[in-house]
Amino acid sequence: MISCVIIDDQTEAVEIIESHVKNKPELTLVQTFTNPLEGLSFVEKNKIDLVFIDVQMPHLNGLDFIESLRAKKGSDIPKFILTTGY
Repeated sequence: MISCVIIDDQTEAVEIIESHVKNKPELTLVQTFTNPLEGLSFVEKNKIDLVFIDVQMPHLNGLDFIESLRAKKGSDIPKFILTTGY
């Protein structure tokens, strides 16, 4: 099983990605976040295999999220799928 989280500031986008994840039996959705700072804190503290993350969010965009996580955890970070509404 691949553990994953969804991080997107738009609730509708979270719901769409969540519906796709639920159709894939090899994926286990652990948590969803609309606040990227809360998502970062969670991913820092938990073993997650895959993160679906929006590129453009207030407070912390997807690319900065990845760099921040890499600065704290080195190479021991999850895989990422970048999402966008644009």
